[in-house]
Amino acid sequence: MRRIALPIIASCVLAGLLAPFAQADYKLRHRYHPELFTAPPTVKKSGQDSTQPAISNSASRNSEKLYQDVEEIGEEIESAVRSEFVKLADRDFEGRQYCKISLMMGRSSKIQNISTDAFSKDPGFDYLAKKAVLSLDQKSFRFPEGLGQPCKIKFELNFAMREGQKCIVNCRSHILYPVPVTCWRKRSEQKTPGEAPQVPAISPYPPTWK
Repeated sequence: MRRIALPIIASCVLAGLLAPFAQADYKLRHRYHPELFTAPPTVKKSGQDSTQPAISNSASRNSEKLYQDVEEIGEEIESAVRSEFVKLADRDFEGRQYCKISLMMGRSSKIQNISTDAFSKDPGFDYLAKKAVLSLDQKSFRFPEGLGQPCKIKFELNFAMREGQKCIVNCRSHILYPVPVTCWRKRSEQKTPGEAPQVPAISPYPPTWK
């Protein structure tokens, strides 16, 4: 009997000693993470006695609209840059070319802070890619309505080309504030109707050449 009673008494004493610490931990978590302890709003349906959480689709719709707006801007930038690159490319490039150009867009809908990571064998390819991106300065894009004043969008344009093929431009978008939103799209131009797009096996990471 004593063997059973002693562990029970010891556990009760230990629980009593740890109770203040548990209460303090609860207060801290409730202070810094109140959303974890807030019950969802409830709504009573007509003809029913029980209440169920009121699930609103407005937040979901706003989020989907935000993704769509950012993707549409990425499509506009991607299309404009590809067209400009085709106009500027006055010669063929030998071998495999790749470069990445990052740019920012704020509330003014103007392109800012352009930076280039050049990995091409031919410096002329990187020059034309950057020149094509700089042409965006003459255009204005519609800034998403769902983003606040301090928000900025970062676009990463990846230019890749193999010898004898057209330049592939991929666009990746990030919303830097207040929520991280990433839109990754990878496409290639479709030559004829009904033909599947041919995406070259080019890594999104900088290739290494000997």
